[in-house]
Amino acid sequence: MEKSIQMQNKAFNELNAGAADLAQMAEDLKVSTDAQKSSESLAAASEELSANVEEANSTANEILKAMQQISSGAQAQAELTDKSALLAERLAVASKQMSERAGFSAEKIAELQKLLDINKTAVDDMIAGISSAAQTSLMAAKNIRSLEETTRRIDKIVDAIVNVTIQTNMLAVNGSIEAARAGEFGRGFSVVAGDIRALANESAENTDKIKDLVRGIQNQIQRVSADTDLSSKTSFAEVEKAKKTTHNLNVIEESMIKILNGAKDIQKGADESMIALEQARKGVEQIATAAQEASSGAQQASTAASEQAKGMQELAEAIEEISGLADELQNM
Repeated sequence: MEKSIQMQNKAFNELNAGAADLAQMAEDLKVSTDAQKSSESLAAASEELSANVEEANSTANEILKAMQQISSGAQAQAELTDKSALLAERLAVASKQMSERAGFSAEKIAELQKLLDINKTAVDDMIAGISSAAQTSLMAAKNIRSLEETTRRIDKIVDAIVNVTIQTNMLAVNGSIEAARAGEFGRGFSVVAGDIRALANESAENTDKIKDLVRGIQNQIQRVSADTDLSSKTSFAEVEKAKKTTHNLNVIEESMIKILNGAKDIQKGADESMIALEQARKGVEQIATAAQEASSGAQQASTAASEQAKGMQELAEAIEEISGLADELQNM
């Protein structure tokens, strides 16, 4: 377009030179002796110059129209770059907010991760405590079974004592019978046999009491053993549940780590977007400046083209007058 304007300026200068020559021919015509020939030359020159002016005027109008379009386009581009700059600024603000929120989320996730670690430690301690209690219950159950076996042996010993007591009682009865047969000589043995029978009867009563106590102890041992077994089973079941809880906490921790990494990636992406948007904003500002300069240049060129078109019109009118003068001279 700049080349076209330069060519148009050159053509305009040539037309001005041609018009000057034409004016000189008109002056020469006034003093010429051969008016007919001179008027014909003037008419031909004015006609040729008029055609050139018309062509130049058409080109000037096209250039004017093109410059107006360029000016309008440059103005539209300037407005668009202003909107783009505003959009880039808003995107930069949004990216900054996104980065801040991602950073805040990362901080909260880190805090939750610390709490999760504390809970995991507490659960691990609970598992250790329950496992220790379960092992203690197993040892207690083992000791209770050993005690139960001891009570069975005691029961057998008591049964043996009962048998001895019965036999002793029978021997004492037999001794009393033999002492009665011996008469006066067996009286002392009869007293001893009676004491032995009394002792045997007392022993029988005591062994019965011992057996009752042993049975009571055995019943208590059985109940305690059942409770201990149930407690052990419950403890081991709770340990398994706690292990599942630990597994779930580990899964949650892995998910939180992934979320934390995602938040960091978002923050990194937002920061990179902010940098890119800042560069884009600067680029848009440069484009806007160039568009403003282009719009200003196009406006100036449009003004020059308008003035040139006006000059062309004035030149065409002058040539038209000279052409009319040539026609008048030819008709004289």
